Amino acid sequence: MQGLQEFVLPATPAKILKNILCIAKRLRVYSANRSRTYLFPTKISMEIQRALDQIAEINRHLAKTEICRAFRSVPVGMTGIVAIAGCLLMPAMLAQPTPAGFVGFWVTLAILNVALISVQVTAEYLAAVSRERNLIRRVIGQFFPSVAAGAVITLVFAWAARDLVSYLPGLWMLIISLGLFSARPYLPRTLGWVALFYGAAGTILLMKTPDNLMSANLFMGAVFGSGQLLTSLVFYWNLERGNDG
Repeated sequence: MQGLQEFVLPATPAKILKNILCIAKRLRVYSANRSRTYLFPTKISMEIQRALDQIAEINRHLAKTEICRAFRSVPVGMTGIVAIAGCLLMPAMLAQPTPAGFVGFWVTLAILNVALISVQVTAEYLAAVSRERNLIRRVIGQFFPSVAAGAVITLVFAWAARDLVSYLPGLWMLIISLGLFSARPYLPRTLGWVALFYGAAGTILLMKTPDNLMSANLFMGAVFGSGQLLTSLVFYWNLERGNDG
């Protein structure tokens, strides 16, 4: 057991696994020797605890390098299609949209999109092992503050600042950008470019706010639809392409 404190976190998964095996081997040897020696129980507990702490630290290091594979290209792409179809259908459903009608329409589409992705993620979560479940919860936890902030901003604008509702699409794009950047450590790194796209689009929409809600609707559908289709492509290219066929 001596020297376990000298282990340094490795840089590659192969070295990490080698380190874990070394620690496990020393624990087995230590346990075997325990029955033949008269070491103090306190020393035994300290050495074992130190080894367990090092294994936990290695697990945390591994978690930072893992990619969450619970999000799939098809459900994400469907959210983009829903957004594009929604912006095209809105003029027929709301000929003269009011601020409350505009917000209600897009909130309904947002709930539908969350449901589409949640079905896939829930199925992946139920079929995953413990480590993968922790990773899925971590990604959702990273993205949740942005979702909560978006819900609060939407509620405030719809309730107390209806004259400024046309600013919401730009704010929504910025919120999505922040959410993607927050979850990016556990998702394909290429998503950083999609997050930049959302951020740039949101900034432009805030600088050049649409004159009316119909224009805001078209911008919303075009930006969010293309952004989700790009996200779908990223997931397919980085996580699913090699598994086809």
